[in-house]
Amino acid sequence: MPSLTLGEALRASAARNARHEAIVDGERRITYAELDRRVDRLAYGLRARGVTTGAVVAVLSHNAHEILELYFACARLGAILCPINPRSSSEELAWTLDHSGAALVAVEAELQEPLRASGQANVPVVVHRGASSHSGWLAYESLIESAPAAGTDLGDPSPELPVLLLYTLKGQGKPLGALLSHANVLADTLTAMTYYGMSERDRVFQGMPLNHIAGLHMLTIAAFVRGATVVLARQWRPDIVCQLVAREQCTVTMMVPTAMRQLFESDAFKAADLRSLRTVVGAAGQYDRALFAEATYRLRLDQMLFGYGLTEASPIVTIAASTGETLWKENSLGWPVWYNRVRLVRPDGTDAGVEENGEIWVKGPNVFLGYHKAPTATAAALTPDGWLRTGDLARIDAEGCLYFAGRLGASIKSGGENVDAIEVEKAIVAAAPEVHAVAVLGRIDAKWGERVVACCVLKPTARLDAATLQERLRPHLAGFKLPREMHFLEALPMTESGAVDRVRLAEFLEATD
Repeated sequence: MPSLTLGEALRASAARNARHEAIVDGERRITYAELDRRVDRLAYGLRARGVTTGAVVAVLSHNAHEILELYFACARLGAILCPINPRSSSEELAWTLDHSGAALVAVEAELQEPLRASGQANVPVVVHRGASSHSGWLAYESLIESAPAAGTDLGDPSPELPVLLLYTLKGQGKPLGALLSHANVLADTLTAMTYYGMSERDRVFQGMPLNHIAGLHMLTIAAFVRGATVVLARQWRPDIVCQLVAREQCTVTMMVPTAMRQLFESDAFKAADLRSLRTVVGAAGQYDRALFAEATYRLRLDQMLFGYGLTEASPIVTIAASTGETLWKENSLGWPVWYNRVRLVRPDGTDAGVEENGEIWVKGPNVFLGYHKAPTATAAALTPDGWLRTGDLARIDAEGCLYFAGRLGASIKSGGENVDAIEVEKAIVAAAPEVHAVAVLGRIDAKWGERVVACCVLKPTARLDAATLQERLRPHLAGFKLPREMHFLEALPMTESGAVDRVRLAEFLEATD
């Protein structure tokens, strides 16, 4: 297994591929030699502003090369990067910055006001992609330019140290901060080397958000380790995909099923030539054979793959590693990647049998260190002997292929984003005093994978409609967390223990469609 740090891995790629393009970001093109120099100088600049081993650097930004530079600079210092979703509400942003204990915040210029409004800008702030609008906030490029080109040693972090803090919605209404080590991150790059056939000639299109494990890791870091080129899009949009893939002759990308459908339905796709693509990796949603067969044909792909993973596993756990596997084993999760072990476990701790549902447990070098400031949640997720309890259910067929069967908790995966049902329920109760009881759940959706559904019971004589409730929720929840479907019921089905019976509720909703 890899014994390097992330910073050392970049250094090795720069030595081999100095003049090769590492990043294409709009009109900006950065070679490996330039990236290596900028990362060093950024690391010196961060250290001069109090960022040391174990310190957290938060970044609030849409996709940008600055996020990647900050990641590698933190790696060389032994510090920890914490990317934050730019769609976060001011309340969510304030909570994340406070809980992470960030020693410094990097912010995209257009997001300065949300940062100021969060009330958490009481640490050094660095602004990129535009001028600072607040006294004392430093320009990102000035930080790099003011740092020495070479100087004292930056240190020698251990590969077992944390390098990434990603908040994921697994908690009781609040996210949990998953800590990943250098070793975790580099273990995950083995997926790309083994199954995608990535080489330094590849050009990876990355439009998935870099604040998400799939955007930051599934292809991106592997590309840097291999010496390939990463072509960044500020956001995923069909016209941007078509423009950049064609212009930059991209060869590999990731697309969730929702995005794939949007691409094929767009006007931009009708006029685009995307034949440079050879491999597309799918994840994070329900798919059908027809969709992936269409993708294979219309994009003229060599490989149409599908993987399952989660933040705590850096992320890949299983993969359908060929187009044939993906198409024949329809809507499957594939097989475990070679460097980890997977079990399906019954509630009593024994292994589930063939065609029997069980919780997915995974063990390997990709399994995270634990949750930031959450020892109880860490103990619940990790067994004493190192197995990660994912909270996801699956069944296994006679050939060892896994199929998703639901979730143990209240997490919903919509459009590739995790939504915590309990967080949405609490927001509804806070925003709508008319609501007596509420249950939020996910329902299978052809476009989004799952959609967020809210079922509300109103207090006697109270009046409330879906549009009004949506408007009240907007200031408190990111857009992807807002319920796309609402039902007002006389009562919620309950279990004998007094909890909402989500299975019966889902069955009721299906019956009323």
